[in-house]
Amino acid sequence: MKITKTAEHKGARGEVQALEKSSELSDDYHIFCGVNKELKKYVTYRRKRNLKSAQMDFVVVSKRGVSVIEVKNWSSHYYKNYYGLPLHEQVDRADRVLWISLKSFWFSPKDPQISSVLLSIQGNINYDDDYGYVSVKNLNNINYLQNREEQFSDKEVSRLIGRMKGDITK
Repeated sequence: MKITKTAEHKGARGEVQALEKSSELSDDYHIFCGVNKELKKYVTYRRKRNLKSAQMDFVVVSKRGVSVIEVKNWSSHYYKNYYGLPLHEQVDRADRVLWISLKSFWFSPKDPQISSVLLSIQGNINYDDDYGYVSVKNLNNINYLQNREEQFSDKEVSRLIGRMKGDITK
């Protein structure tokens, strides 16, 4: 088997495609790849005390908000036969960890909002009502970020960027 046939290679190729598409955003958008966040203690997620850390493919920070993006480059067959942690839950859990982490240092009167995006490279993953805050996008509509209202000041964006820099996978 050639390395280009492995699931890991296909996943990495999908992440590269997502990064290339995201790079079309203006320089006002700060894209962090391979973000790992760990909380000081376990927190409750869906009525279970089982959440302490998350790995995020991308975190995008701008005046228009913060977005967690999980990239999946899965075939329809693989998606339908996958029995691991539900994809939408992966993003939802990452959103929760990031929100708790950011809120722990936030001084603004309103809490930082985070959008959760499941980015389906092949366009074959559907929205799931059980995870209502997780948007499903494809490469053609990933730049929806530009259409949101501004939420943060320059100072808040700088603070968010500083908070993200220490959590990038080396």
